[in-house]
Amino acid sequence: MFFRRVKIFLLISAVFLAPVAASAKVEGQKLAAIEGWVHGNVQQVGFRAFIFKQAIRYNLGGLIENQTDGSVHFILQGQSARLDEALTFIKQGPEKAVVTDVKVTPSLVRKDIASVIVKGWTSKSRDFGHPVDLVYSLRSDDQVLSDIEAQKIFKKTIRAAILSAEKVLR
Repeated sequence: MFFRRVKIFLLISAVFLAPVAASAKVEGQKLAAIEGWVHGNVQQVGFRAFIFKQAIRYNLGGLIENQTDGSVHFILQGQSARLDEALTFIKQGPEKAVVTDVKVTPSLVRKDIASVIVKGWTSKSRDFGHPVDLVYSLRSDDQVLSDIEAQKIFKKTIRAAILSAEKVLR
């Protein structure tokens, strides 16, 4: 348990250190960052996975997590236009969700974000109740992917996370 907490702390620390202005140029690209909260029926309906897939598609870094009040909290960073595209989808949500409110504020751009993380992911549809962190490293090519390509990467990521967790649980 101690090593799991240390691993989570190190992952989060690596993702969220070195803040710069809310909009900054990193390696020739203008980046922006946002922090948001989604309210409604948004937990146990695949909402975090939905945001994660948008982050994969648009090559956005950040963190996605459930909150104790029933909302979903996210911090995303990337090209401004891509953040806007992802937000359009987030405001609609997946089919099973009912979004009643989305609050978004500018956040600090962090130079060293190299991945997007879903904290404590589980899946009722996959009968997987042991919380694991899903981690996807940003692509160096920085292209926008199709929905199908993003879905394939998502499935590969969750398969790897489930297999890793099952090894630990044995």
